[in-house]
Amino acid sequence: MMTLKLDRTFIVDFWRTGMHKVEIGIKKQQELMSKSRQFTKDMDIIGTVTEKDKTTRYIAIRKREWEQPLEKKRLILKIFTEGMGWRGTVEQLVAKSLAQSVAARKPLIVFSVNLSGTNSLITLERVTKPFSFNQKVYAFSLIEEDEAYPFYVEENRLTLGKDWTLKNMKKEKIADINGSQFNIGGKYKVKMPSKGVPKDLDDLIILFCGISKYLDEAEKAVKSWMKKAKRSKEMFVKIDSDEAMLYRNPRKMTY
Repeated sequence: MMTLKLDRTFIVDFWRTGMHKVEIGIKKQQELMSKSRQFTKDMDIIGTVTEKDKTTRYIAIRKREWEQPLEKKRLILKIFTEGMGWRGTVEQLVAKSLAQSVAARKPLIVFSVNLSGTNSLITLERVTKPFSFNQKVYAFSLIEEDEAYPFYVEENRLTLGKDWTLKNMKKEKIADINGSQFNIGGKYKVKMPSKGVPKDLDDLIILFCGISKYLDEAEKAVKSWMKKAKRSKEMFVKIDSDEAMLYRNPRKMTY
C-alpha cells in the first residue's frame, strides 16, 4: 500500500471573540461586502488559516442562521482568501439530516459543500460504521471531470482535543486534523500531502475544521429538529429557500 507523505502543514485558528481588527466598524463590514458577493451582511469572520506564518484564508459564519433558536439553527460557513476572494461554502442540510437521523434514531448530519474550483456540489455526511461504538465518521467524494475521489474522515478516540484522521478509499492516511484542547476559540493543526491529492482538498478540510468546532451544538439542533418532527401533526418540514435551491434537479428540462 502506497503511503503519502504528510509534508504540508497549516493552522486553522478560530478567534476567542468576534471583535477583530479585520472587520471592526460598519465601514469595514461594507468594504468586505464590496469585495465579494459571497460575503453577506450577516457574515462574521471568526478565524484565519495560516501557512508558513502567512495568512492564506479567512473563515466566516452566517450569524443570522446560527443564532436562531435551537430548533431552527443551521450551520453555514464560508472561507475567503486574504484578498476576500470566495473559496468555498458548507451548509447544513435540514431535510437530509432529518431523514437520516429519524431513520437511524441518532443525529446523522448532512452538509452540502460548494468549492470555487469545482463544478460539482459535494455531499459531506455522517455515516454509521459497524462496531464503532458511535464513533463519528463523515464521508464525501471530490469530483474532477469524470473521476471521483472518495474520502472519509473519522474521529480519533482517546485524545485530549478534537482530533480526526482523513483517509482515502484505500484506507491510506491523507491528513491529520489535530484540535487543541487548550485553545478557547478552537485551533486545528492540519498535516496533509503537498502532492498526490485533489487540488481543492485543503479548502474542504478547512471547512471541516469549522464543522468540528460547532459540531456539538449542531447535533443538539438536529436532536431538537427530531423532537419537533415527532410532535408535529404535519408530514413535512419547512426549509430555507437557499437550502431548497440545493435540491434542484440540474437535468430537468422545461418546455
